[in-house]
Amino acid sequence: MHVYDTYHVAGAVPNETDDFAAPADVTGAKDKDEEKVKLEPVKVTFDIPKIVVIGDEVMIKGTASGGNKIDVLIEDGDIEYFNDQLLCENKEFEVEWDTVGLTEGSYRIDVYIDCPFDSFEEIEAAGIEPDGSTIIRLISYPHLDANLSKDTAPIGGSFEIYGNASFDYVEIVAISPNGGNGTGLDGLYGISIYTVPAFNPDETGSYKIHVFIDRTDSVGGTAGFYNLNETRNLILEEPIEINGTTNRPPGTNITINITGPETDKYNFYKRIKVQ
Repeated sequence: MHVYDTYHVAGAVPNETDDFAAPADVTGAKDKDEEKVKLEPVKVTFDIPKIVVIGDEVMIKGTASGGNKIDVLIEDGDIEYFNDQLLCENKEFEVEWDTVGLTEGSYRIDVYIDCPFDSFEEIEAAGIEPDGSTIIRLISYPHLDANLSKDTAPIGGSFEIYGNASFDYVEIVAISPNGGNGTGLDGLYGISIYTVPAFNPDETGSYKIHVFIDRTDSVGGTAGFYNLNETRNLILEEPIEINGTTNRPPGTNITINITGPETDKYNFYKRIKVQ
């Protein structure tokens, strides 16, 4: 930006037309003062939590670099639309969002400064981009409960820890009676840590495996039997291998029926062997 003395400018404002002179009409020398001005688009900065428990009221706060009012859209206004919210003197804004009844997941928050519209359809049709965007994640109320399959376990034996958690995984920490100086359950250091994934409880639980043998044949008048090898706990989406032995001849038809899950569901499980 250059600053000129107005009496050196032909047709300087104010004049009859209130128009500034064209650059070619500048006849005087340039003033000694010179400043460079960087023009930047207006933008929004946010001051909100990243994770919120469903049912809480979220205070969406932030600061705009210019303008007089804002529109706040959550998921393109499908979840919430705060229209024409006035900015404070310091260009800060604050709206309260009630999350009661919403589901878990990530929600996008867009803010438009001095938006001339009051619906996302109009904003989209005009091709206007938000002046600021952020993501907030809603979760259910955090909870964790854990259970032991037995109170005591001999060396060489094992026990199970299972329960329900609202997290993607849990960490099981077992501390020896002598702390870190003792021997852990895994036979190593005195503190053993196990990271265990947690799954959707609607997809986990206990299942029963039933094996039926075709009895149309006979083996010396003896009854047919099938010994099913133990099937240990499995991780979701991993293949299950069912095998065993029978006294029936090769080619005998065997039917395997799996039922479940049982009603006492849990979404994390860990079998720990005592070394």
